[in-house]
Amino acid sequence: MKTIPRNHKHKVADIKKRATRCVVKSLRNDFAAEECAPSVAWADLERYDFARLVEYTDKWNVNVHGNLWYELREA
Repeated sequence: MKTIPRNHKHKVADIKKRATRCVVKSLRNDFAAEECAPSVAWADLERYDFARLVEYTDKWNVNVHGNLWYELREA
């Protein structure tokens, strides 16, 4: 698990290109994975200054807070 700083523009742009699948998990949906557009995750990353982009071995997460996060994956 590694947090990717927002100022690493090339790395973030590469992830945006590669991550074409997205699910949202939140308290609102009892943490069940719901499909959503990746643009929703990227918008929340920009909207909330406390949100973090985290890289895992097979996915990326946009962690907004403990009750809301997005899982991004390649197709």
